[in-house]
Amino acid sequence: MKQLSLCLSVFLLVLMSFGAFAQVGSQTVQEDPTALLLGEWTVAGKYGTGDGEAIFNADMTYSLKEIHPDGTAVTHTGEYRLDVSKEPMTIDLCVGKFSNPGSEWVTTLGILRFVSDDEIVIHFDPSGNRPISFDSATDENIHRMTRKK
Repeated sequence: MKQLSLCLSVFLLVLMSFGAFAQVGSQTVQEDPTALLLGEWTVAGKYGTGDGEAIFNADMTYSLKEIHPDGTAVTHTGEYRLDVSKEPMTIDLCVGKFSNPGSEWVTTLGILRFVSDDEIVIHFDPSGNRPISFDSATDENIHRMTRKK
């Protein structure tokens, strides 16, 4: 029992040291992209549709609010998936839950790129297919987000 307690203490000490070490320098894009995505973002307005806001939570849920020029707002909430093992990394946004029947009809498939720790670009294809690169992306299919400070 003492050995288990000692192991847990050492593990916690190492974990806390790592956390303190990570706080010392500024974050870099090489860090965990899933952690970098967390937080509140401003979505750049385009083509007269107004600005928006996005929030990505640690429980893999999101909220996306589009604010139209006339002041009306449309909000979508649901779950997201991020696959950092792919190049470019992929993101799926599901209105509601992925496990709900019919979720494939309300899931948007995209790719995501960090420009910096405070700026991301997401490319969605309106055809419903996942884009394979940013090279062929048109402006209307690119969503630029800046971290709220």
